[in-house]
Amino acid sequence: MVVIPIFRNSLKLKCSDAEAVVSLHNAAEKFMSLIPHIKSAEDIRIAEIDSKVELTDFSGDKLRMLAELLLQEIKGFWHAALLLSMLLYPMDVGSSTSADSQIELNNKRAALFRIIESEIIKIWRKSGK
Repeated sequence: MVVIPIFRNSLKLKCSDAEAVVSLHNAAEKFMSLIPHIKSAEDIRIAEIDSKVELTDFSGDKLRMLAELLLQEIKGFWHAALLLSMLLYPMDVGSSTSADSQIELNNKRAALFRIIESEIIKIWRKSGK
């Protein structure tokens, strides 16, 4: 990994900081694959959530299990990972690049963040953490 030497040598930070950044980015990628399915209540099909495991045809219960595993993996950084995934998540607001369309896009992202955040909090509470 290139990140760890950059954090250690160039930025003079601890190795654990680099590992936290890497895990944050990995969790953001996983959140991105879960976002469309957390916001919909129907059964889902996930092609790949983890590079080691291929997952297909998951119901709501299994989706909650995947979200719980992700929360356990990222722990207290899940808000930051969710925010990062919101910034990376593709949103369709048309082809306009005006200030109004950017404001609309930001409002859609904020609303989606709140929806996903509340669902994750429900999952976290149900798991008894």
